Amino acid sequence: MPPRPRLPADRAIALAASVTTLRHLCLAVQCCGHTAIMPLRLAAAGGISGTLADMVLRLTCQRCGGAPAAVTLLDRMDGLTAPYGNPPSTEDTATPPPHPVPA
Repeated sequence: MPPRPRLPADRAIALAASVTTLRHLCLAVQCCGHTAIMPLRLAAAGGISGTLADMVLRLTCQRCGGAPAAVTLLDRMDGLTAPYGNPPSTEDTATPPPHPVPA
């Protein structure tokens, strides 16, 4: 099995990276008591080519129309992200995502 892709080591690096470069990752977008998981590969395939920061600034909540309450970069679609992309252990399934991105 190939190694899992790693999250960028720093929030500033992640925000400055292009969506295409981060296409192996996902965003957890939280607002109005709900969380939506957005695979960045779909955004890249849809033609979004700017930086992650540009994309995050354009996100809006489908319920309230405002900016999301929180946006988190994930390396797994199930939300069980361990720091720097390491697979979580069985005791680590409730670890919060490591890179909150300001909305």
